[in-house]
Amino acid sequence: MDADVPLLLGALPDRSIALAAAWLSDAMHFRPHSPRIASTPQRLRCYVALHSRPARAAVLLAIIVHLLVPILNDHLQDRAAVLVACHVYIVAVYAARTSAQAYTMPHRLVHDLVAGAVLVDLAVAIVVPGSSRASSYIAPVIIADTYPSIRSCLRSLRQSLIAVRPYIELLAAHVVVSAAIACLLLSDHNRHFASLGASLLSTMYLLTAVNYPGTWHPPPDPATSSLM
Repeated sequence: MDADVPLLLGALPDRSIALAAAWLSDAMHFRPHSPRIASTPQRLRCYVALHSRPARAAVLLAIIVHLLVPILNDHLQDRAAVLVACHVYIVAVYAARTSAQAYTMPHRLVHDLVAGAVLVDLAVAIVVPGSSRASSYIAPVIIADTYPSIRSCLRSLRQSLIAVRPYIELLAAHVVVSAAIACLLLSDHNRHFASLGASLLSTMYLLTAVNYPGTWHPPPDPATSSLM
């Protein structure tokens, strides 16, 4: 177990975010022999011990992706850590915000979002290299898994604007990370799939979050509320 782990176990949320960001940086720069990447199992066990049941489920799904990608596609063998690091980073940020600012966010939401994100990323990782059929594989995964999860979560969040705020932050973080992963994995002549996919994904998320009937309630105007 590397030197950072004992510090992480008793760390403040800011320390967890800093370590997760450093680990993510190692993965994104493809340094598989760095201490952080080399100690992936121990690092994941620390996050499993630190966070709640939804976070444990999210990390478990990330481990599954980490194990499956090299088997399903040799081209991504050295890059599988990127998927793991990105999702663990998002979970760490959510957990830190929850403990530091006491956001009231349903645990089911985190599980659904990260599960959907892992499935989408796994589909991208299997299909993208040298394939012109990426969109035909990715679209069913998004529609079948992610959209129903978001719809059900939005129904549970409609009474609380405080709960919507971290949801949007988490969603935005995943869209950005997914776009970055797509750009890294795609070859130069297929880069347009990355921008197209990221645009469609972010547009669908925003339309779902803002315009889905009966789910979005803007905060009351303080001036109007005080008059009433």
